[in-house]
Amino acid sequence: MGTPITGPQSPIRQRFMMICKALLPPPGTLTNGQKPAGASGTGCGEFPGRVFKRVPVIPNGHWGAFKMMVAGAGLCYLTTPMTQWEQFAQAVDKKYGSKTWVPFAGNRPLPGDIYTLTKFDKSTEFQHVGVIVNADGNDWTTADGGQGNGWQSGFVKRSFHSDGQIDGEFGNKARLKGWVNLDALYAVANSAFPKTL
Repeated sequence: MGTPITGPQSPIRQRFMMICKALLPPPGTLTNGQKPAGASGTGCGEFPGRVFKRVPVIPNGHWGAFKMMVAGAGLCYLTTPMTQWEQFAQAVDKKYGSKTWVPFAGNRPLPGDIYTLTKFDKSTEFQHVGVIVNADGNDWTTADGGQGNGWQSGFVKRSFHSDGQIDGEFGNKARLKGWVNLDALYAVANSAFPKTL
């Protein structure tokens, strides 16, 4: 029997997990990180694109690169540093009729999905974006930029509650807004990916 096309063991999910393990130090430690000149906020939005670069997908500006016009962010590629992954996935769904954006409704993401958090008491305000490593039970593991000094990266343990409350950034509570289904995104954008993963 071959490797599943979708699900926790799909080739793209396995590739994402392999890359996260190669990019990040062991749990409990962080990479070195320097704030780029003129940057604001943190580096969380850069991490998913950094993983896509190492898949590698066809990069920004090259023929065949997968891109979407995102309200408020402009033209975005898989490798674009952005916090607007929800809007990116919704634009994919609108154009292709896919189910790339998955809102949280008691369901669980799978390894490799790009999750977004909102502020705990303001569900319309963004708090964080990262990559799911394990979302089983109540103790989740994620792979994230925006850690430590705001520009470091690492694996993060997050306590999750069935109502969507989750440990957010810098000691704040947050809510799980939803996630980009990596299998669905790959199905739509596969021409930008290597022929074999």
